[in-house]
Formats: sequence, C-alpha cells, structure tokens
Amino acid sequence: MKFKVSGSLKKLAKVFLKNGTQLFIVGGFVRDAVRGVKQHDIDLASQFTPEQLLELGNKNNFRVKLINTKLGTVLINGKYEHTTFRTENYAMGGAHTPSQVVMTKSLEKDSWRRDFTINAMYYNLNTKQLIDLYCGQVDVANKVIRQIHDQVFKSDGLRILRMVRFACTLGYAIEKETLQSAKEKLHHLNDISVERIYNELEIIMQCGGLPLLWELGLYKDVENTRDILSFGLIELKRLKAPNIRQIQKVFNAVERVKKAHQDQQKGVGLKNCFEFALINDFEYIDKIKLLFEPSRNVFVKNIVLKITPTDILKHTKTPAENIAKVLLDLKYQVFIGSVINKKRDLLLKLNQVI
Repeated sequence: MKFKVSGSLKKLAKVFLKNGTQLFIVGGFVRDAVRGVKQHDIDLASQFTPEQLLELGNKNNFRVKLINTKLGTVLINGKYEHTTFRTENYAMGGAHTPSQVVMTKSLEKDSWRRDFTINAMYYNLNTKQLIDLYCGQVDVANKVIRQIHDQVFKSDGLRILRMVRFACTLGYAIEKETLQSAKEKLHHLNDISVERIYNELEIIMQCGGLPLLWELGLYKDVENTRDILSFGLIELKRLKAPNIRQIQKVFNAVERVKKAHQDQQKGVGLKNCFEFALINDFEYIDKIKLLFEPSRNVFVKNIVLKITPTDILKHTKTPAENIAKVLLDLKYQVFIGSVINKKRDLLLKLNQVI
C-alpha cells in the first residue's frame, strides 16, 4: 500500500510531534490507500483539542477554523479536517448526532465510536505506521463490510444507509452478523432527518443499490409504520428503478408534508397527504396544511360513507342536529385509516366517535 502525503502535511505532522503528540489520518483516505486506489479527502485526528490547535496555529503560522466545538472539529489551512480523539454517547433511538461527547487522549477509545472495520484504520504520519485494531485490512482484502461492534447501528441509524452505500459503491459484501444487526435496527431510521436520508439514498440509487435496500428488509419495515418517510420509500419501491429527478420529486413531497405535519399527531392522514403532495408540486405548504383540518380537507369531504344518517339515528341516541358532525368525524376516521369504510366496521366505530 502507498500513502501519498503532501509536503505541507508532513510539515504539519512535525509541528504536532514537536509539541507533544502524533498526528494521524483516519477513515476513507486510509481505506482507499489499503485498497490501492486514489485517495481523497484527508481526515486528521489527534489528542489536540480545538483550543490547543488555535494556539498552536498562531505560534506556527498555520490557519485553524472552528467547525464544531462540541465534536472537536476544526479545519486546518482550509483543506484538512481535524477531529480530537473522543468518546460518544447517543440518546435512545439511533439519532445521528451524539448527545454527549468527551474528549480523550486514547486512540483506542476514539476508534470505538467508528462504524465499520474498513473505516477504523489510522495512519500515523510521524512513524508511517498503519494502526488496524479491528482487522480492517483483512476485510478490505476480502471485500467485506463488518461492524466494529454490535452497537454500531443502535447509536446511529444513518449508518444502515452508509453500509448500503459502501456495499454498492465499493462492490463489497455485507458480513452476516452486520446485516442481521442492521435489520434489527431499521426502525432507527425514523430518527434521522429527511435531508440526511435523501443524501445517502441519492448515491445509493445512482450506483444501483435500491435492490439491496429491499433485500435488507427496509421496504417490509416501513410498510408497517405510519411515518412520512415510509411512504416516500414505498413510492421508490413502486418506481422500481427511479432516476434522480423522480427521487428528488419523492423527497420534495416528503419534506413538504413533514413541514406541514410537524405540529400534528404522528400518522394522521399521512399517506393521503403524501400522495396529494406528490401529484401537486406546491411551492408552499399551506395547501397541504389544510389536509390536516377535517372540516376543510378535500379528501375527507369527498369520502362517501357506507352508512347513512338513518343508520346513525337508529343505532345511537344522537340528536338530529349533531348528525353532520358525527358524519364528518367518521369520514375523518376513514381518512386516517382507523376504520374501514364498510357499514359493519363503521357501526362498530360509531360508539367510539359519538
């Protein structure tokens, strides 16, 4: 393997060593070097905190720009992203951003927060040694994607899509236990923003990775949920081989309905609203918001119930002046999918509505 490192980066590593610590390259650059292909996007890591790097930059004439203080990330000389060794804790649910970050001097502890063995290798710029704690070189040689531990997807649901992206862009197989672990954590994708999911799916679609998503069981899982993302993924499944324009249209509809629905009860009429947004490419979300108001909802108004006012009067003690409201409530229950529009089911639901 050959690491192509610029003279300026070698000089930076010497400055780090002179001031008491070693400098490492980590992640995709190291993986690609091990693969023997061209390397891009150098990510650096060391013990130094952002505060220490700002001071070090001032004394040694290199530029340091703060990117994210909480995550310990800075940009050095406008091109090298450096992140302090750290440990992470995530809130329940698999959200992408850690809820707690603690800086550490341990490379071993830093490596534990990473996702797959092929991405958890470090290259020491000072000693020119490769540090591979999880046998990432073996997995690169065997073209396998393997989680570094069984909590990888529990801590960050987006890693499921990253796994699929790596599999289809690198042509790697997903190790059996890693695949099973991802299947068990699919529900954590509901905690990830639509924008982040779209960014991953766009790459996956371009490299023909959609079938792998269905093999993973993603379609089966989202079919049984009532999250707006579910309907977007189901629509992509229906399209079979969507192009980029179709993917963008689907996710634009997802985003519009999500914004319109943010103050509403989860699952209420989402499928109908998504289909409405998909057909009507509104620039604004005001019209979609109306879909969540039963009295102004075009879907609700157009529902023809398999029950009549006479049936309501016959089976309940509802005053005649309240019949219109009861009918509207029943239509809304049909709209949100809580009751089937059949006379028997509506009669069973009637006592719950009234």
